[in-house]
Amino acid sequence: MGALTNAFNKMVGRVKQMIQTRDQLLLDVSHELRSPITRMKVALALLPEDENRAGMTADLNEMEAMITEMLELERLRDGRGIKVERQDLAMILRDVARSLDQKAPGIRLASVPNHLLLEVDGEKMRVVLRNLLENAIKYSLPDSSVIDVSVIQSDNWAVIRIRDDGPGVPQADLANLFEPFFRVDRSRSRKTGGYGLGLSICKRIMEAHGGRIEVENNSDRGVSFILTLPDNNPGNISSHLAG
Repeated sequence: MGALTNAFNKMVGRVKQMIQTRDQLLLDVSHELRSPITRMKVALALLPEDENRAGMTADLNEMEAMITEMLELERLRDGRGIKVERQDLAMILRDVARSLDQKAPGIRLASVPNHLLLEVDGEKMRVVLRNLLENAIKYSLPDSSVIDVSVIQSDNWAVIRIRDDGPGVPQADLANLFEPFFRVDRSRSRKTGGYGLGLSICKRIMEAHGGRIEVENNSDRGVSFILTLPDNNPGNISSHLAG
């Protein structure tokens, strides 16, 4: 048993080192790519405007956005890169939902309190909520019902659930959904958008707050993303719910 325990501990250590090495490599590559991309953008600006220049500019902008997201991932590691203060997360949620409500199939705040005061980085939480709601809209089907958002208080935690009525996620892919560059659509088509970094950033933001993000397929159709945040004052959720 002692030998087995030692072997297991060594295996865990090697896995952690592999993950850290991978993350450091991605970070180093991201930093190194910034300079040549800047030089290419300057060179492109000197070329005559035509279809080729427009296409290359779009590609460079896409690469730059991806690098920015990679560096943001690193900034959020171990709780860095966030500034928390007491804010009304219910108000932030309503603002984000309102900005997207005109897009089909629409968003319904099924049971959201009037106020939810938590220690959070408001801008970072806007990133998480917008990312999840935009994904729910993007992957909705022509006959999808409205996206449901609800908030509950459980012990010392506040739980936000975003439930869509889209195609869902293959069960085998659920465990990898928050990994950097992972996408359910293996084609990497621009039409399906993103670089597979949005959900990774959401996870890193939630962890930086001492919370977590989870995903599960609904029993009928679609998926639900569950955001759990620590609530140090569990009585702060208003008993009056805003629809």
